[in-house]
Amino acid sequence: MGDNPKPRVGYQPPRDSDHATQLLSDIEALQAYIGNKTTGRSKSLPKDLTDQILNRVEGYLKKGREQPTVRELQLSLEASEQANQILRTDIALVKNNIQLIQDAFLNTTNNPALSRTYAQATGKLLNVR
Repeated sequence: MGDNPKPRVGYQPPRDSDHATQLLSDIEALQAYIGNKTTGRSKSLPKDLTDQILNRVEGYLKKGREQPTVRELQLSLEASEQANQILRTDIALVKNNIQLIQDAFLNTTNNPALSRTYAQATGKLLNVR
């Protein structure tokens, strides 16, 4: 029988989420390679295979270390929600003020005796004299 061919390892998946799955496949392939070698030969792995898998493990661990923690994500989400609440409140205030200005302006334009300019109607609403 011929030699068992070396397994192909070191494939870099395009998506980070597939990285761990690919590493597990590489480890299984290496274990099968070691287990299938003839008994009269050394069961050590060739250096190029071990270098490839170790480089992949190192890259995966570095990517994992760069990711934010669950707590950091939670804090960021809470801060975003607070900012959104402030914006919703501000938008509601602006909408209400616009509606008040429109109502005041319409009330004065429908009654010639109370006719005012837009600036006068706005000033009255804002208590500006």
